[in-house]
Amino acid sequence: MNRVPLVVLLAAAHLSGPAISQNVTSEEPNLGGEPRYEARDPAYALEHLHPADGYEVSLFASEQDFPIGNPVALAFDARGRLWVATMPSYPQRLPDEEPDDKIVILEDRDGDGRADHHTVFARGLHVPTGFELGDGGAYVAQQPNLMFIEDTDGDDVADRYEVILHGFGTEDSHHSISAFTWGPGGALYFQEGVFHHSQIETPYGPVRLVDAGVFRYKPRRFHLEVFVSYPFANPWGHVFDRWGQNFIADASGGSNYFGAPITGNAPYPTKRRRMKVFTSIVRPTSGCEIVSSRHFPDEAQGNFLINNTIGFQGIKQHRVIEEDSGFTSEEVEPLLYSTDINFRPVDLQFGPDGSLYVVDWFNPLIGHMQYSLRDERRDHDHGRIWRVRHGSRPLLEPPEIAGASTPALVRLLESYEDRTRYRVRRELRERPRDEVLAAVEAWLDDVDARELDTRELGDGDDANVSDLEHHRLEALWLYQNLNVVEPELLGRMLGSPEPRARAAATRVARFWRRELDDPLSILAARAEDSFPRTRLEALLGLSYLESEPAALAALKTLDQQTDYYLDYVLGETVDTLEDFWLPALESDREPPLLDTLAPPLAGYLLSRLATRKLERLPVHPLTDRAVLRRADASVERQRRALTSLTSGERGSRSIRETPALLLAGELAELDQAQSVDPERFDRIALHLMEQDAPSLLAARDEFETLAENGARQGTRSAAIAALIVATGDPSPDNVLPRRRTDDRLIDWLRAVDSLPPALRTEAYPAVSSLFDDRRGRDRTVLDAAVQTLAGITRDAGRSFRRLADLVSDPAIRLAALEGLGQLTAEGPDAWPAGGGEDALTDPILTALRDAPPRELTSPRYRHIHDLGLRIADRRIDRSGGERGADLREEIVNSGAAIVTLRPVPHQMLFDLEEFTVRAGGPVEITFENIDVMPHNVVVTRPGALEEVGRAADAEAERNPAGAEASGYVPKTPLVLFRTGLVQPGETEVMKFNAPREPGLYPFVCTFPGHWILMKGTMRVVERLDGSAVTRYAAPRLAPDVPQRAFVADWSYEMLETDVAPLEAAPPASDEELENGRRLFLEAGCATCHQLGGAGGEIGPALDDVRERLGALDTLRHILEPSDEVAEDYRTTLVETNDGRFYSGLLVESNDEAVRIRSNPLDPNHVETIPREEIESLDESSLSPMPSGLLSTLQPSEVQDLIRYVLQSP
Repeated sequence: MNRVPLVVLLAAAHLSGPAISQNVTSEEPNLGGEPRYEARDPAYALEHLHPADGYEVSLFASEQDFPIGNPVALAFDARGRLWVATMPSYPQRLPDEEPDDKIVILEDRDGDGRADHHTVFARGLHVPTGFELGDGGAYVAQQPNLMFIEDTDGDDVADRYEVILHGFGTEDSHHSISAFTWGPGGALYFQEGVFHHSQIETPYGPVRLVDAGVFRYKPRRFHLEVFVSYPFANPWGHVFDRWGQNFIADASGGSNYFGAPITGNAPYPTKRRRMKVFTSIVRPTSGCEIVSSRHFPDEAQGNFLINNTIGFQGIKQHRVIEEDSGFTSEEVEPLLYSTDINFRPVDLQFGPDGSLYVVDWFNPLIGHMQYSLRDERRDHDHGRIWRVRHGSRPLLEPPEIAGASTPALVRLLESYEDRTRYRVRRELRERPRDEVLAAVEAWLDDVDARELDTRELGDGDDANVSDLEHHRLEALWLYQNLNVVEPELLGRMLGSPEPRARAAATRVARFWRRELDDPLSILAARAEDSFPRTRLEALLGLSYLESEPAALAALKTLDQQTDYYLDYVLGETVDTLEDFWLPALESDREPPLLDTLAPPLAGYLLSRLATRKLERLPVHPLTDRAVLRRADASVERQRRALTSLTSGERGSRSIRETPALLLAGELAELDQAQSVDPERFDRIALHLMEQDAPSLLAARDEFETLAENGARQGTRSAAIAALIVATGDPSPDNVLPRRRTDDRLIDWLRAVDSLPPALRTEAYPAVSSLFDDRRGRDRTVLDAAVQTLAGITRDAGRSFRRLADLVSDPAIRLAALEGLGQLTAEGPDAWPAGGGEDALTDPILTALRDAPPRELTSPRYRHIHDLGLRIADRRIDRSGGERGADLREEIVNSGAAIVTLRPVPHQMLFDLEEFTVRAGGPVEITFENIDVMPHNVVVTRPGALEEVGRAADAEAERNPAGAEASGYVPKTPLVLFRTGLVQPGETEVMKFNAPREPGLYPFVCTFPGHWILMKGTMRVVERLDGSAVTRYAAPRLAPDVPQRAFVADWSYEMLETDVAPLEAAPPASDEELENGRRLFLEAGCATCHQLGGAGGEIGPALDDVRERLGALDTLRHILEPSDEVAEDYRTTLVETNDGRFYSGLLVESNDEAVRIRSNPLDPNHVETIPREEIESLDESSLSPMPSGLLSTLQPSEVQDLIRYVLQSP
């Protein structure tokens, strides 16, 4: 049975729209339903099409009359004919069939709105996922090629097929180059999706793109470039609006983007950061268009239309709204939807008559992965072109383009309809250049004359000005089409009174940067424009100038208000240009670059640097302050920054401050921040408490203000602690002179907690006195005071006696017992000399018996439980074992089992093999993953370990995405309790009540392949004896390499662009090799593999295999170890007649027995299983090598690791 992937099943949950949310999902074949075939009749399909109010839909063409099975894309030519590409050979050619996909010309010769004639322009194609007309022919996608196909003898049948570009990716047929469109400046844009690796040779050098993006091609110069490098899934829609702003639709994820911000310079293999979408999400989509037709109502003009092909099957409609430098949208009523499950709208475009033409691919199945290539439900024969028009508005008179004179054509650039001007530009490109230039110059003169007339008549309203400026912009674009640089007109448009024209002209300046005399000055000036979208375009242009001055010019956008898109593009531009401005910061030039910038601009530059780069910069007050504010900077480097800022060194030219004053200022700033990283706050507090008393006393006014008015408790408590250290007086009267509210008392108590031990001891009388008159005291103050008393350990006996006295007060009994538990954890010196603890046993037992079971795992009840155990142990010790055993057993069976579980690094073992719990009692397991790979903890029913482990492996093989989503825990009642998948460096806590049935309950890691070794037993007993322990934690093993934090659950696709440059095997530096060697150890590779004669012998020796592996092959083997498992390293699974289970590497198999090495880390341990005892003998397809080994590495570290594996001596 074919299974539908999770990503498809989720589609229905993300459908939205004010009128129709979904229409056919319950019967959708791609969501598990059965196909319906009635709609093979176009009349039936038409009955199920529902246009929005006021609109009508009709059939323009179908497979009944024309060879248009599986149409995929359309275009109109200069004669108004509709061209359509078909691809019935999708998803892939079959060995016994020759593909015969076509491009067909459809004509409506009698003007009745329905095609009545066709010509097959081109045939014998294979999956032409996109095409566009131009330059006398058609540009057609023929992966791995872009072809130019033309008719040279005038019979509308192609007779010349030319490959003009070669090397586009072919990994995924429906992700290949598609969505062809001309930009207003005459470049051809097309897109490809994820999984593809394109390397196209051009006269200017190779052009590379990996995992999705947009290409820009200038045919007359044979110039190809990557216009957008972004982590799309499968972009399949691209449209430009009236002012040249572009919008890009990503089909698979349903994300639609305002396109400009992601078009900045992204040198291969860089990907732009993810960006917000500008419409609501529906998926999967295909094709987009902007309403620009006087045939449609006024309220529809400028709306963004997007096809959707599963779940909601129709055309979504969004009202586009200008917002700041970009756009947002509001979803309105869908323009069209169908209740026929076969309706698959894949392209749409306004025709010359102003109506909308929609390509219906018509197919029950649309995926190529989920179903067999030969699945009989695939439809290769049907397809339609539908026509949407408004019922009460007249159609447009199609403009004459093909037969018009060149001057008349140029004047058609004043047309309202975007598609008319689009086709006129395309036609003018094919006319003699000098003829077109003469016509456009005459037209511009006429536009100037009309502008003068308007001024004289006083009719210079905004609409007139906007129209005239748009005419000039069209002229500028026409010069672009003709490859004629026109600086004078560009300059005029850059200063246009119409801001949208200025933004469009700034993009032209970007594309003309190589021909202009001083592009930096032009773009730098636009970076200070009053219109935010012009500034946005200037930033994008500056990203291509690759120089320090370009980066500094980009910073000027900070002088005005920014917004989401400006912030996004500024960050991307500055990051792209880092190699050009960072050396200026690192140099010792005078004056320093930071001194030449306004502080906000300098601060922004520093904020873009990684902390390790920031720490290496020369001494400067701005650098030091930036270091001081990084939570991940080293403490020592921050101390040096404090010294530099306050010592009068070269960098500290600002007002000199003492460290205390400076830290008080930092504390004040943190207090006002919208959000505070607790680590950063802790760092500032740490440095504050390191200052001497005179320094702190000099800043008393500042600290008193913070103590009184701070918005955060952390701020107030840190300031109070500073005042206590400054004055040497910890009493609240000294530091809380104005207000003695309960909140302020808690601030003071928290401050006492942070004091040095001597001052904390001096605070004892004041803390103790809070209990003297506690009847009206707030409970939270008393609880906080108990905690503070428990922390005063220099005279622990005094604190013990005071807390023991408080146990008699029911209101604070639990808090007092908790405090005693904390205090006595410090050691034997915490107990009073004369005993006195026996009186606590009854309150302890009562507290534990009365506690809600789930509360017994809380810190409070843990401390109370531990206090009881210590009292029992002291009683046993004093009596020589004659007293206290009963008490201890009672305490043991009244509390919770607290278990800390960790993996043994690199060995796929838990550090505990067994622990014991009370039946029905509360259990808390804290799993600390100190390994370099992900793990989980799963508790199963007795005897179910093997079945659960096998089920987890099987699910990982059958449905990888689903298994990952479930944390690799199989859905079975045999699983009782589980954590999620815990990444390296992370911790998860699992709480449950133990089963009431005594027995041996396995716990296991079910990450693929781990369960064979990574397992243990939770022993459940009816009642624990008095000697039992309730706290289980093996001594924390110091890993043989430093513990690393989780970075990402890397996939091959996520890292491919980083590793691809290593395919050329550039020599690694000594530093890179040394770093790779260190990572080889830290990732656990050396445990199993030999390299250079050193390492384990569990897996293949890398010296033997690296000669035949490239960098990308090596990456895939590490990330996907089960994709290819050498025969000698496959895991053998043996089940015996009595239900025992063995797994491991096969050592020997003969007629008498099978011998297996069950623990690969112990080559001497071999299990021998007699043949007569074997029920089944299988071979697992999963590699014994775990996945997830790179999850603690940054991409640059992955590069160094692979360099080391491939190039180490």
